[in-house]
Amino acid sequence: EAARRRQAIRIGIPRVLNLYENFPFWSTLLVESGFRVHLSAPSKVGMYEKGAGTITSENICFPAKLAHGHIYDLIEAGVDRIFYPMVTYENPEFADSDGEYNCPVVGGYPELIKSSIDPAGKHGIPLDKPAITMRDVGLLKKNCETYLGSLGVDRKTARRAFDCAIAAQKAFKQ
Repeated sequence: EAARRRQAIRIGIPRVLNLYENFPFWSTLLVESGFRVHLSAPSKVGMYEKGAGTITSENICFPAKLAHGHIYDLIEAGVDRIFYPMVTYENPEFADSDGEYNCPVVGGYPELIKSSIDPAGKHGIPLDKPAITMRDVGLLKKNCETYLGSLGVDRKTARRAFDCAIAAQKAFKQ
């Protein structure tokens, strides 16, 4: 019964910043947990214009400004929830890499989206923004299980989904 209810839930993922490069992981995690996933449309001029009125800083980077339009695209698509985690640390790209820390804009932008667009309050669409780290697999697994548990996913399903997501991201990177 719970699995059938989850299949009716469509979770939107904005095609922005670090979410796009980690899309194979997030999409697989959610689909294997029983949800449907909707990726926002590709970026274009109209996408930027959709969200321009909610940009709170002129000097923020353009990719962050574009995120506003992607959130509106998901709202217009009628998704049931929006998934936009706050990711502090990424996986190291190279063996000798020491720069896994996301800039504060990337790591904290979901909070700004919550306050400037307010998908839940103004549009009735919850904005899921769990705090996540990608560089520590054990902590990532725990964070994902906690988030999925909050959506009614049992631990066994969450663990299987996590393993599938790790494999999907690894295949994508290769």
